[in-house]
Amino acid sequence: MVISKKVHVNRTPEDAFRLFVDDMGKWWPLHAGRYSYGGDRAQDIFLEAHQGGRFYERFKDGEEFVVGQVIECDRPNHIVFTWNAGPESATEVDVRFVAGGQGTDVQLEHRGVEKMGEMGASFDAGWDDVLGHYTRAA
Repeated sequence: MVISKKVHVNRTPEDAFRLFVDDMGKWWPLHAGRYSYGGDRAQDIFLEAHQGGRFYERFKDGEEFVVGQVIECDRPNHIVFTWNAGPESATEVDVRFVAGGQGTDVQLEHRGVEKMGEMGASFDAGWDDVLGHYTRAA
């Protein structure tokens, strides 16, 4: 199963990529409860923009929880990272930044969510909410 989302932001592809990746902690709804593995312990979230980079949360006590790993990065056009909800449930999130109109179309595909069972079904609405936070920050 593939979840596909597209939003438009009034930024250049470079700025849209920078906000999505380098400044993820500024817009990701980490403290909304549903979008953090750390819950009340959550402090920040990071996506390292290079192949082999980590997608991870840092908790208030300094502990880090690795959610996934970057498997492809072509700054500022494209980033692909895994999202692991368990040992057999690695999924892929593929995000493209395409110049269009007066800004950038951000195209997101989350592939393999069926591996996550009930949790996977929640990602469709979850990405709408998360991308809403991103577009408001843009």
